[in-house]
This record gives sequence, C-alpha cells and structure tokens, in this order.
Amino acid sequence: MPLFEMRDVRNTKDPMKNTPELSLLSAANKPTEHWLSVRISEHRFLSCLSHLFTSDELEIFSPDNETFDRIQSNGIIVGIGEIEGKKVGFLYNDFRVNGGAFSISASQKANQFFTKIKESHIPLVMAFQSIGVGIMEGRNVFMDSFATMPSLFDLREKNIPIFSVALGRCLGLSSILYQMGHMRIAVSEKSSFNLTGPEVIRLFFGNDSNFDIESSAEKQIEENDLVQDIVQTPEIAFAKIKAVLSFLFSQSQSGNHNLRTHESFGEHPEISNLCKSEEKIQEVLKQVGESSLEVFDQLNPVVRTFLVKRDQKTIGVFINPPGHTNNLISLNTLEKYQAALSLFKALGIPIISFLDTPGIDPRFSQQSQDIIRSIVSVGKRIIQYPHGHMGFTLGRCFGGATTLAFPKNFRSLRCFAVKGCQFGIMSESILEQILANSPRLLEKRQEIKKSEKDDFQDLIDSGVIDGLIEFEEIGKQVEVFLYQAEELNMHEEEHKPRAPLHQQKSREQNFPRLRPRYRKDEKEQSLHLPPKYSQ
Repeated sequence: MPLFEMRDVRNTKDPMKNTPELSLLSAANKPTEHWLSVRISEHRFLSCLSHLFTSDELEIFSPDNETFDRIQSNGIIVGIGEIEGKKVGFLYNDFRVNGGAFSISASQKANQFFTKIKESHIPLVMAFQSIGVGIMEGRNVFMDSFATMPSLFDLREKNIPIFSVALGRCLGLSSILYQMGHMRIAVSEKSSFNLTGPEVIRLFFGNDSNFDIESSAEKQIEENDLVQDIVQTPEIAFAKIKAVLSFLFSQSQSGNHNLRTHESFGEHPEISNLCKSEEKIQEVLKQVGESSLEVFDQLNPVVRTFLVKRDQKTIGVFINPPGHTNNLISLNTLEKYQAALSLFKALGIPIISFLDTPGIDPRFSQQSQDIIRSIVSVGKRIIQYPHGHMGFTLGRCFGGATTLAFPKNFRSLRCFAVKGCQFGIMSESILEQILANSPRLLEKRQEIKKSEKDDFQDLIDSGVIDGLIEFEEIGKQVEVFLYQAEELNMHEEEHKPRAPLHQQKSREQNFPRLRPRYRKDEKEQSLHLPPKYSQ
C-alpha cells in the first residue's frame, strides 16, 4: 500500500472545482487538507526544482486553498516530490512574494507540513531566500514563526535527513533554520547570512563594514561551519542533493559516482600532497564497495568523507589521505567529522573510519579556538553512534587521534590495524628525543617497548583492536561488519515501541534496512558466518 493515496474531493457548491487531494493515511479522520497536483514545467518560478526531483509532478501542501496560486502561497511553498521513485519533502521560499517571509499563516502551513514529514519519515530539502519573520504582523508573529525551530528539532530527533540550500539572502529566522540542515549548500555571490538586514546594520553600526562581503557565503565557509558547500547556481545546488539521495535510494552498484574535483580544495597549502594520495584513497574505497560518492568535499581535506555502496547497502566512510605527511587533525577537521557523523546518522547507515594521522594539532592557536571541546563532542558522537561503526588504522595512529580510528573502547563493532601501521602514544622517534636527557626514563621506556609486539598482540589482548590484517583483507572484514551492524539494528528495532503501520511502511520504502544474509542459531546464540569468513 503506498504511503500517500489520491482522493477526488469535489466542491458540491461549485461543480467547476475538481481538485485531487493527496492525503496522508494517518490523517484520514482529520479535517480536509488539500494536496494539490502541480507540474514544475507549468510554473516558471519553480523551474529550478526540476534539478532536484526526477519527476515533473509535485504534490503541494495547501491547507487553506483548493487551487495552487503563487500569490496565495504567501512566500513559502511546501510539498512532496520524487527522487528515484522515493518521496522527498521540500520547503521553498518565493522571495518575490512578501520577501519569502515566515508570516503567521505561512509559518502555520510550514509547521503542519513538518508534522507530515515526521509522520511519514521522508527526507526534507529546504531552499531559503527570505527576509525572516513577517515584520508587518507585529509581535504576534513569534508564536508560529519561531515554532518552526522545535518542529525541525523534532525531525532531527527522529533522524530525518534535512538538506539546506541558500538561494539568496537568509536573514533572521531563515538563517537559523538554514543552520539546522545536516548538509548545507549556498549559491555563490547570491547567498548572504545575518540575523538582520543591511539597513539595520547601517542604522545602528554605521557603514564601517561591507554587509555583502561580511555576510557572504564565502566568508562563512572561511570563518565558521554555517556553510559547508558553495556552488555557482541553484541548479547545481539541487543537483548535488539529488545525487546524494539518488545514491542512497539506488539499487545499482556499478560505476563511480564521485563528484569531487581537486579544485574543490581551493588554496589549501597541502593540495599537491593530497592529490598524490588520491590513488590510495581509491584503493581503499574499492575494498569497501563497488561505487562511491564524496560528500562535504569543500570542507577540510585532512579527512575525506564518502557514501559507498556495497551489495545494495550504503556505508559512510571517513578516510585520512594515506601517506600524507602533514595530516594533523585541526579544529576544522573535527568540524568535518561532526558534519559527516550527523549526516550519516540521519541517513541511518553504518560507518567506517580509515585513519592515518600523526595526531591532533596541539598548537595554542587551536586551543584558543576550543579544539578540546570539539574533541569531546566528536568522541561522544562516535561512542553513541547507533547504526554500527568500525575502524581501520592504515598508517599513523597516535595519542588522542586514536579515538578517530573508532577503537573497541569507543563501542565499535570491529577495529583492525593494517600491517605497516604505527600505533602508540606518539611517534617513537619523538619519544626518544623527549627522553634523551633522562637515561633512567629512556631505559624504562625501552623495557616497556619490548612488551609492545610487532604483531600488536598486546593491543589485541587488551581489547583495543580485534587483530592485525593485510590490506587485501579489508573487504572481508567489512562484509562481516555489515552483518554485525544489521544484527545490531535488528536488536535495536526489537526494543523500540512499535510504530504505526503507515510509518513502518514508509520507512521501509524510503530507507530499506540492511537485510540479514545469515541466521543466528537460537539455541547456541552464536554468530554463524558464511564458510569463507568462519575460519
């Protein structure tokens, strides 16, 4: 049974009105809510949405009107489209109508729509170009307009993926709502962000600052994590989101869907060295799965983040470019870890980390930016990750950076060292230099080093890692991990309150869980792996 059903609602007073209504099954007993069938191709101002959806048809949510009209939409259009046959919700600011403001009526409509998104558990794409709240309605606007924040928090609590696009000025409330997306894209030279407009800035603070420069998307991506990706046109922004969702929904495993270009890294000082690691990164990705798509490619390149498809299952992957010498984990790197962990959690997918780094950047410039707080925040996200996580140490793994290898004491399902890697408090050469002036301590360190076996048996015995493997064995361990992650998810589902029937069906349609490939013996309660992995 489909998530939505079409019902023909006729106005008996006016036989000329014959508007099909799209009604959620869960709302069958509620007052009439109009879902209006609209074609993108018939409305020029909606044309950029054709780059987001694979179908020309939209279902517009219009609780007050029985026909679709640009003016009656009051600056905010909400509805449902399709990507690869799956339902995806959208909110679209029409700036030419009331500045795309979140007025009382428009905000009420948005909040009702967000409730529908939560009930049906489908992704949401929000495209902003707005002056913020409806300033002409006075302080009464606050009740409904700022209720959009808890509405979106509810969606995030339900792990519903939210994508934000800035098409132009995002002022006031719209800049806040934009920040609540799991992936945030802005259109270059058009997007700007501030809690108020340029007129207020000039009125109270003078003309010392250039509003267009200081509020630009380029300034935000340089100085904070509000903007995560900058593109040249709205069409490209929507196409990037469509690529992510298409990759998630697609059953195909062939081909490499990597959209990244080296130019994405801009003027990063280590770009030449990073490019040299590209071949090694591709070798790692081939061990994980058949095809890949890079996400957050414009953020700090010391860690690269991918969606990878294996046996029709999607995996989130973190890779520090192997062999890159100057690979310290900075605050910007940790912000990228947080962004990807948030997105992957919302997508409901297991994750894998491949680590090669000399450690976390200890310089005072990083400490003054509160890098310690970020370490704790990222560590908490890893420990609490609900869909299964696994780690591999490919090269260097020292100090606090070991947490980014998803070790067993961070509740990972599996963790392995790959032959040739280094694992310790810090590099042995650095330790020797530190202890060079203290023969007693140096001798004690050398005694301890004797217990640190080349085969990492000491780490295996202590439970930090599961074993030492060859690079070619990564794929085999990924396969076992996916089975364990599926078992974990099934166990979690068994202990959750049973959802209403329409929610179960819609979630299965849009985010099919990994199917168990093997069975668990109920008597022995032991894990039965396929023959090639059971040794």
